[in-house]
Amino acid sequence: MKKILAAMGGLTPPLHLGCLIVLLFALIAPSYASDSTTLYLKAVRLEQEGNFDEAYKAYRQILVTDKTPTIYLKLADIDIMRQNIDSAYTTLQEARKAYPDNVEIAFRMGVYCTDRADSVDNDTVWLKEAKVAFQDAANKDETEQHLVALAMIVIRLKEYDQAFAIYDKLINELKLIEYYRHRGVLKIEIGKKKEGIADLKTAASNKDVQAMIRLADIEMKDNNTKAATKYLEEASKLQPDLILPDIYLGEIHKNTDDYEGAIRYYLQAAENMDGKMRGVLMKQAGGLALSKEDYATALDVYQRALKDDSSDPQIYYLAGHSATMLKKYDVAQNLFEVGLSKFPDYAMLRKRAAYNLLMLNRPKEAIEVISKVDAIERDLEYYLLLADAYSTADEHNKTLATLRAGLVEYPDSFELYMGLASEFESVKKYDDCIKALKEALRVDPNAASAQNFLGYLYADLNMNLKEAETLIDSALKQEPDNYAFIDSKGWLEFRKGNFKRAYELISKALEMVPEDKEILEHMKIVKEKMGNKQ
Repeated sequence: MKKILAAMGGLTPPLHLGCLIVLLFALIAPSYASDSTTLYLKAVRLEQEGNFDEAYKAYRQILVTDKTPTIYLKLADIDIMRQNIDSAYTTLQEARKAYPDNVEIAFRMGVYCTDRADSVDNDTVWLKEAKVAFQDAANKDETEQHLVALAMIVIRLKEYDQAFAIYDKLINELKLIEYYRHRGVLKIEIGKKKEGIADLKTAASNKDVQAMIRLADIEMKDNNTKAATKYLEEASKLQPDLILPDIYLGEIHKNTDDYEGAIRYYLQAAENMDGKMRGVLMKQAGGLALSKEDYATALDVYQRALKDDSSDPQIYYLAGHSATMLKKYDVAQNLFEVGLSKFPDYAMLRKRAAYNLLMLNRPKEAIEVISKVDAIERDLEYYLLLADAYSTADEHNKTLATLRAGLVEYPDSFELYMGLASEFESVKKYDDCIKALKEALRVDPNAASAQNFLGYLYADLNMNLKEAETLIDSALKQEPDNYAFIDSKGWLEFRKGNFKRAYELISKALEMVPEDKEILEHMKIVKEKMGNKQ
């Protein structure tokens, strides 16, 4: 380029690239008369400036004296840019008539006709004209480009024999092995599956990665995951930056319950992606880890995802949730705070942040966070969390008010009635507690937790002991190894005066939870009653 500039008289830089192209054309196109050259330079400049109408006039003026293929093609291009589609066609027809042996003009006519067919719902008239033009170009110059263009058109015209003949030529004469794959795909599409697979296997044996992926897809549809995995692993090895094999491998491992393998391949695919799709794959991997309760892996994946894409509020939620489940409450809180600073209206994030604050024993902050949930998104979880926060903060009136407000929205909520019962018990309003528990059992008559709660309360209050026994026995039948239920049964036996049996049951419960204060207190009372004050 420097030598060319020097030969042009040492032009002072910088030069616009378009100017260089124009000047170079002047050097390499001496066949133009000086007037035509000047006009051509003007036309090119106008075209580059986007002044297509004036550029078109200039090229038309040149065509009067210099009917070259280049000028015809320039005119057709400008017509297309100006949306003068019919004029472009007329120009190409003129060019074909003026230069019947010009390959580029024939090919350009084929492209034009193909585009017209696409714009009018695959019009076969335009497809047939495209075929004539591409055939002309291929007859004059059997290049890959010309043959492939012709093949695509005859396939659309369902002239499959000619398409196969073209692929045969590409394979046998031009030695382009990848067209085994194209031929194989076409055979499968028209019902010649066995022959098509044979072609795909030939392509795959020549390290055609796309053929391997096609074969893997076929094997997956036939539930032959072992063969599919083999093809995909080979494709991934040959082309590590290709995403599809790893995504397919992730799906195969997920469907065969190999979650570690699935996560590995999803993350491998994500490494070769950017933006939102990378985030989607990272979330997929994290979701699999969560489904296996592998919270450490989930947290790591989501934190990595946030480094690439911090525009998805759900990733903050999932990362924080994973940290909470690992009891890394401070880590979770940081994630929630950053997330809420960006997405203050994301209700799921607020609720999970409030729960985490309760785990940190910061109920007042939890109340502040969850109270900002928009009214339209105040679901059952909202009322339960807010009530829990008020209860932890010893604001019992607000706890009860919250639970009752929740019942207005969710009148058959078992959880809200159980919450009410627990709160009434804590403030020693036993009649109200019993009413709430009976409502809970109305909603779910077989709920073991409610049966045990009511049965234990009766035993503790030394009332309705026969009903208490029915309730506790029903709960134990459902969960025979529940230490709380076993303790309730022992306490009931104590109330009935069966101290030895009470001792046996409460001892069994203590073996499960030796440090439980309430059960230890029961044991102390039983021993005292038995005359053993250890």
